[in-house]
Amino acid sequence: MKKNLIILLSAIFYVLLLSGCLGNKNEVKEDVVFIQSSPVCDSKEMCQKMWEAAGAWVDKYSPQGIEIFNDEVIQSEEKEIGSEEMEITVKKVKLKNGSYKIVIDNLCSRSGSSCSEARSNMIAFNKKLSVFMSATDQKKTEQVFTDNKEVKLWLERYTQLIAGYKAAALSKMLHFPVSFIENDSITVVGSEVELMQYLSNLKTSIDKVKGVYLKTDSLDVFERNGRNLYVNVIINLYDAENTVAAAQQIGFHLVNIDGQWQMISAAIHGE
Repeated sequence: MKKNLIILLSAIFYVLLLSGCLGNKNEVKEDVVFIQSSPVCDSKEMCQKMWEAAGAWVDKYSPQGIEIFNDEVIQSEEKEIGSEEMEITVKKVKLKNGSYKIVIDNLCSRSGSSCSEARSNMIAFNKKLSVFMSATDQKKTEQVFTDNKEVKLWLERYTQLIAGYKAAALSKMLHFPVSFIENDSITVVGSEVELMQYLSNLKTSIDKVKGVYLKTDSLDVFERNGRNLYVNVIINLYDAENTVAAAQQIGFHLVNIDGQWQMISAAIHGE
């Protein structure tokens, strides 16, 4: 059974490249958004307001209270073992131009989904402090949040079309010709007709193996550069016992054309 699953996965890799993500969940890690939205203060008054707001935020969201609060660090009390409370540290980092970046670290367990929740809290912290920045900087930061929301919506739509094998609608989310790279092999899909064939092959392959499903267990936006967006995906193939039979990392490249994200290339780059 496991051998058949691996063969199946290998046979449909190119179609998975088209999908970017396929399964019941779309989870985009917030690392890029968090880094790009970290609040910066460039005056004594602004920094004081941000720092006071940061202290109030830590006090509110860490029930165990604050242990350290000075001009450089705000740190919550250490939580008890097994507690669901958050451990939070905020630091004031001096930049080369004399400004200060206010950086939060919400410590979390590295198992389960707690880190995903923690990162969402850290972004909420950035949003809270961004109100003290200049109007220009606020606008730039708000655009980071808006862009991230658009990518999530794009991925949700993309997954729905892949799961439904809807080539006509899906083709509008691709910028033909689309290049797919696996080791030294490069395949180019240049039309909706070719896309329909890929999706047909995917459906046929999956239907042959009952009780098998595909799931994206990690989807990480790891670089955003102007109109370009680079995403890393880990797709697992599960057997009827919900055991991972095979896994693959896939990176794909989206480009923003006339305000819409479209895929232009993808590559398998490791197991």
